[in-house]
Amino acid sequence: MVDGEVSFTGVTLELEDGRQILRGITLVIERLTTVALLGRSGSGKTTLLRTVNGLATPTSGAISVRGQALSTYDLTTLRRSIGYVIQETGLFPHMTIARNVALSYELSGRDAADTSARSAAVLGMTGLSAAEFSARYPHQLSGGQRQRVGLARALMNDPSILLMDEPFGALDPITRSEIQTMLHELLRTVRKTVLIVTHDLEEALYLADRVVFLEAGAVVADLPSAAVRHSDNPAVQQYLQAIRREAVPAEPPV
Repeated sequence: MVDGEVSFTGVTLELEDGRQILRGITLVIERLTTVALLGRSGSGKTTLLRTVNGLATPTSGAISVRGQALSTYDLTTLRRSIGYVIQETGLFPHMTIARNVALSYELSGRDAADTSARSAAVLGMTGLSAAEFSARYPHQLSGGQRQRVGLARALMNDPSILLMDEPFGALDPITRSEIQTMLHELLRTVRKTVLIVTHDLEEALYLADRVVFLEAGAVVADLPSAAVRHSDNPAVQQYLQAIRREAVPAEPPV
């Protein structure tokens, strides 16, 4: 039997004007796997991700989280049990890094000593020293450092599920590569069920066990990462051809 941490059954989301953002999506995200949602802008991947923590509500279909219907959860409790990382990090500019990371933990009633120790631990997981960074503010950090803080905050409550929405999209290629490497190693240690949205196939293949391709709100391919490069699915081939074009060196000027 498939051990599903998150399940989508016939999930459709339709706007008031009749446009369908999601169209009949059925997927099972197995426990302790990393799944990438891949698609061009407007394919519905971010909306699908946001249905998991109740930030987007389907008009039909069903979603379950840890075997329980999403509709039966208290959303505040659910969101505190799911880590959420976004491209813009969403850090509070007037709070220190330590406070940004620890806020949700504090709200759950933990004492100061426990909160401080946990904050230092999760910052360390992402490659940041608490002694060096805890007292700083977001504007005093680089983009890559802020993204690490966003990840540390998402890990603070030790969630079983981690949602990541284009977490590295705003970073330069070198910093992006460094953080991808950090995340790849981190996920092998912390053991989470991860759903990551990206439009970068190479990133998806590096980080994920499985890649789900979306087009116009529907799943058009769902493959183990190892099978993607050998797929003859037209949607997958389109991505592979784009990568090959990027890899061809430009001809020198005549």
